Amino acid sequence: MSLSRLWPRRSSAMEVLVKTRVEIEGRDLSEVAEQLDPAEKLSGVRFPKDGIQILVVVQRSMTRAASRDLPRFAFETLNFRERHRRYFSQHPYRAPSSQGNPSVFARNQDKSEGPVLDFDRPRKASAPIPITLLHPVFGEFFSDCDTHVPMREDNKLAYELSDAMAGFFRDELARMSKFRQIMRANGFDIMKSSVEGTDFTTDGARLRESAARHLGALRKAVQSLKKYYKEELSALAVTDPRNKIRSLFPYPRQYHSPSNHTAHPFKYHWAVPEKLIFYGETDDRRPICIKFARAYSKDAHQACVSLNCAPALLGFDILPGGWHMVVMDRLDESYHRVDTIERPFPAGLRQNIFEKVKQLHQAGFVHGDLREVNMWANGEDFMLIDFDWAGVSGEVQYPMKVYAGRDPWRPEGAYDGQLIKPDHDLEMIEHHMKM
Repeated sequence: MSLSRLWPRRSSAMEVLVKTRVEIEGRDLSEVAEQLDPAEKLSGVRFPKDGIQILVVVQRSMTRAASRDLPRFAFETLNFRERHRRYFSQHPYRAPSSQGNPSVFARNQDKSEGPVLDFDRPRKASAPIPITLLHPVFGEFFSDCDTHVPMREDNKLAYELSDAMAGFFRDELARMSKFRQIMRANGFDIMKSSVEGTDFTTDGARLRESAARHLGALRKAVQSLKKYYKEELSALAVTDPRNKIRSLFPYPRQYHSPSNHTAHPFKYHWAVPEKLIFYGETDDRRPICIKFARAYSKDAHQACVSLNCAPALLGFDILPGGWHMVVMDRLDESYHRVDTIERPFPAGLRQNIFEKVKQLHQAGFVHGDLREVNMWANGEDFMLIDFDWAGVSGEVQYPMKVYAGRDPWRPEGAYDGQLIKPDHDLEMIEHHMKM
């Protein structure tokens, strides 16, 4: 076995270790060794006792975008029971009424080790990954609340609850007891709890119809979760002796080609901080970028691919709960964000961007968010990314909460609900590509 030298190299983001070729009997190590998942803990891996050499390489992110240390949740994979034990040791049980006290709640949400509950109060307490991306049942529940056609049992439950809750009770505990009794009789196991200061209202038949639809969606979700815990989760424990619950990444593990809908399995490696963007690779080790967005223009992205100014679009899937999963080629380290490139820009880069964006406009599309972070360059070549706001010119509008100020700068008229115009794209390029 021959092992060439490893040496540290200083980076502006972190110290990295550069790997050179490792050979075993004339063959590269990557050809004969099994690659571990980046989230694996070496302490949990069993190695043969004889003739084993371990090489650990800490590798820098593929792009300059990850200028900060990657978040802990991107790598940590714990036994589910251990995670459960750790949480309750840090957050011992208290009466719900005391935990709901505003001052106690605020203190718990502002703890240095992180909030007790990840549900956007305050904003920094948002979950790294939304619950609708942890398992399809949660996204399906949100969708079913709008589209589920109530069945006979759903309408029956809605009417039972409507009639019972319209009655009079000696106190709130009696009302809650009746509610739980009806729910249990209809297949729902409701945990006993107490919530103070609740106001009850009714809106007749319209409310009952909405309640039936939501109850039907809830019934479907509960049945799916029961099946998951009883069947799928137990099967996972058998196939994976370490019983890892990989809730640290979204649940999709394959994407479908936009052209022929062929399924392609992949695995995650790490996450971009504070974004629903992940890096990974396909089964044949093709480096990919996986993005989850509420809105995304596949057609505008494809138009830029045809103009050779966007990463190849490998997969596009519409998921339950209103999510779009976009899978594309990962840009290599030769590409850099335009705001990290020293002025003056390479000859021809600015002109190339203007020309390609004008061709995108001629094809009938606008981008809408041509900030420096969405323009990456390699010499005179460039790539556009982030087609969340893009769409058909004359139809697509700016989303909510568009910030227009000194940083980031926006053209006049680039406000919430206004049409995204081709001129806006060109003004953005002019502003950010000043020589």
